[in-house]
Amino acid sequence: MRVPTSILAVLVFGLAAAGAARAQEPVVHAVLFFSPTCPHCHEVINNVLPPLHDKYGDRLVIAGVDVTKERGAALYRAMAAYSVLP
Repeated sequence: MRVPTSILAVLVFGLAAAGAARAQEPVVHAVLFFSPTCPHCHEVINNVLPPLHDKYGDRLVIAGVDVTKERGAALYRAMAAYSVLP
């Protein structure tokens, strides 16, 4: 199955809560589904994520999943089938 190169999904759970609950130093875990050939993905990786890392440091952990690889595409399809939001 061919996965579109424009796929970009960043799932950040509780980022707003992280700022409100700093005393507890929560860790936010996120998944970035990306394609190495996607310019939008590179924009996020190169320009959006570094300031977030600067701001949140070790409290923001992002796992990258390359959707051009078979296992990455399978994980993306599985996640896309799972609706997190109503």
